[in-house]
Amino acid sequence: MHISPLVRFVAIQALARQKTPAGRKTTPELLKAAAQAIDAFAEDLVLDEISISHEIGEGALSASMHYGKVVGHPADLNFGDCFAYACAKALKTRLLYKGSDFLHTDLA
Repeated sequence: MHISPLVRFVAIQALARQKTPAGRKTTPELLKAAAQAIDAFAEDLVLDEISISHEIGEGALSASMHYGKVVGHPADLNFGDCFAYACAKALKTRLLYKGSDFLHTDLA
């Protein structure tokens, strides 16, 4: 299984926000702790971090053209979704996701 730097970034930000008291900004310390937790989780799952190559960037742009919010497709893929789609396509692997967005793509 794989994880991209984009997914790692979003997961760390989300975990830090979850641990931040309501009405406050998160702190570098909370971000560091979240990074350690996410990295430990990825290590436990034996996730390989993939590089975001030019090919993946082009794949994300193509996903946006076909399945993106900007073109009004029912999949309604956003920035992160398009990169997740492109990573899965480049690695010729299945995509773990929640929700119904990807059900409207050829990865379903």
